[in-house]
Amino acid sequence: MSSRTNIPRIGLGTVQFGIDYGISNSAGKVEIAEVKNILSKAADAGLVVIDTASGYGNSEAVLGESFPPEHNFKIITKTPACGKPECGNDFVKNIDASFSASLKNMQQKNVYGILLHHGADALKPGGKIVLDHLNAYKKRKLCQKVGVSVYSVKELDGILDIFTPDIVQLPVNILDQRFIKSGQINKLKKLGVEIHARSLFLQGALLMDKASLPNYFSPVKNNFYAIYAEAEKIGISKLDICLLFALQQDELDALLVGVTSWQELSQIFESFERISAIPKYDFSSLALDDEKYVNPSNWEV
Repeated sequence: MSSRTNIPRIGLGTVQFGIDYGISNSAGKVEIAEVKNILSKAADAGLVVIDTASGYGNSEAVLGESFPPEHNFKIITKTPACGKPECGNDFVKNIDASFSASLKNMQQKNVYGILLHHGADALKPGGKIVLDHLNAYKKRKLCQKVGVSVYSVKELDGILDIFTPDIVQLPVNILDQRFIKSGQINKLKKLGVEIHARSLFLQGALLMDKASLPNYFSPVKNNFYAIYAEAEKIGISKLDICLLFALQQDELDALLVGVTSWQELSQIFESFERISAIPKYDFSSLALDDEKYVNPSNWEV
């Protein structure tokens, strides 16, 4: 690979290492031998961020068995969900047990960051107790940064009203530009928040052929077709245009991708190399604001 300038911005999402995940994933859960191959070659290429969670099946245990010796990955993990109208001391106990298990499973003494997997938990009664407890992890040097994973602009607004996270993980892709258009990404950057973008391919839906797109998306199929047409106009692939959009959002610190093989991750690295010299494009006209289609938790597929 002749240039690796952008590789450190790529982060590896690991949900596929622990469960079958993704609307376009036909390969299923990744075998541990392939996980080891992915992590070893990713480290050699300069990839830095590894994103996981206690809720990703046995992903963390697989990572613990697969990390290269003396690796320099920045590991991000997440809390379990509160699941109740109030979050307080009982939830803190659950977080302690989960985080202890995460460290043990991953064979780590500490991690780079821990996020509330459902940022809305911070907004429930008792949320301050939870946030104070997570910040205590920093003082104990169990993590360097504390943050939240969010799903909507409204949710992020509420969180920023009560505290400033070190890290915010949020969905961003060429179809889902909600956090860009709302000005929240600019706001986060001005606050010095580290921004990690997930769902760059909308769980793979943006990479699917027209014939393979689920019927659920029929009402908005023209939005997908417009993206495909724009890629053809520029002379790049569907993968390229998704990554080009993300790469050109300078405020994003980590661009999280999920893969089921080293070949897939290598293709992403190669795509970044191809598109790095492409001039800036205005893709704002391709955005879709309807959360029924851009938020996978709302999908009926």
